[in-house]
Amino acid sequence: MRKETSTASAMQRFSLTFLFLSLLFVSLLLPGCGSKSPTPRGKYAPYTVNGITYYPLKDPRGYRAQGIASYYASAFQGRKTASGERYDQRDLTCAHTTLPFASKVRVTNLRNGRSVLVRVNDRGPFKKGRIVDLSKAAAQELNMLGQGTAKVLVEYAEEDGKTLPQSPSRFFIQVGSFAQKKNASHLCQKLRQKGYRPTIVHTNGTLWSVQIGPLDDRQEAEVMLALLKMITGQAFLVSQ
Repeated sequence: MRKETSTASAMQRFSLTFLFLSLLFVSLLLPGCGSKSPTPRGKYAPYTVNGITYYPLKDPRGYRAQGIASYYASAFQGRKTASGERYDQRDLTCAHTTLPFASKVRVTNLRNGRSVLVRVNDRGPFKKGRIVDLSKAAAQELNMLGQGTAKVLVEYAEEDGKTLPQSPSRFFIQVGSFAQKKNASHLCQKLRQKGYRPTIVHTNGTLWSVQIGPLDDRQEAEVMLALLKMITGQAFLVSQ
C-alpha cells in the first residue's frame, strides 16, 4: 500500500513538472504583449495590430497628412524599435505606421509653426487620431513637451536621396477638421456662399479637413487667413 502511494505521488509530481515546462515553452513562443510596436520582417512587410493590417508605402513621395503627434515616454529609452534600432530619446527619430524605415519626414507643429526633420525607425502610434510618435528630442524642438500632444503636419522630406527644400512655396488655409464628413461638407457650403472655393482633404483616415488653396503668395495667404478667422475663428496657415 505504501509503495502504491509513493508511486502515485511520483506520478503526480511528474505531471505537475511536465505541465509547468509545457506552459513555459508556450509562453516563450508567444510575442510580448507589452511591446510598444510590432517587428515586421522587412522594410515593406505588412503587419497587423489590434485587428488592423498596415501596409508600408513603397513609394512615399508626395505623402502629406495632418493629425495628432505624441512622443515617447522616457521609459522607452534603450528599447528595441520595430526597425531593430535601440530607441534613443536624444536622436531626432519617430514612429509611423506606413512610412518606410529610414525615410525622413518634416513634422510641423501647427500651433506654433515650428518644424523638425526626423527619421522613421519604428511603427506606431496605434491610437485613433494619432499620426506620429516623436522622440523626446524631436518633441522638444516642436515645443510640445508641456502639452504632451500637438496637431501637426507630416510631410515626406526625402526624394532621390536629397532633402527637399525647407522653405515653403505654396500655402493652404485650413479652416476646420471634423470626424464626420457631413460636418466638413456643411462648412464648405457656408464658405462657397461667401465666394470661397474650399476643398475637403481626408487626413490620416480619420479626419475630414476643409482647406482653401494652394496660394503661392505668403502675403495673400495672410490676408485671406485674417478674413477667414473672422468667419470661423479657427483658421490657420499650412505650408507645403
